[in-house]
Amino acid sequence: MEGVSYSADRRAPRVPASLPIRILLNGDASEQGQSARTIDLSERGMRIRTKSALSEGQIIRIESWGDFGQPMPSRVVWVQVAPSGESQAGLEFLGVGSA
Repeated sequence: MEGVSYSADRRAPRVPASLPIRILLNGDASEQGQSARTIDLSERGMRIRTKSALSEGQIIRIESWGDFGQPMPSRVVWVQVAPSGESQAGLEFLGVGSA
């Protein structure tokens, strides 16, 4: 299938998707949030691009700009910071079944 990334060590295929999202860093529902954009998605997580400072192991919540549903708790799995200060990060959704 074109546009889907598979890897032997990946538990779910990734699908390219460029969507605006908000990152809630301290989990406060009244927090305005930091802007970010998805790069790709899977049923277990996503890769994002952001100017927010994230660190591996950090627990954050993500939500769409349209405020659909509840913010999704997620764990930052890896971070790569570019010289421009923008970073890419891999997020794992928390609370997603392990089956």
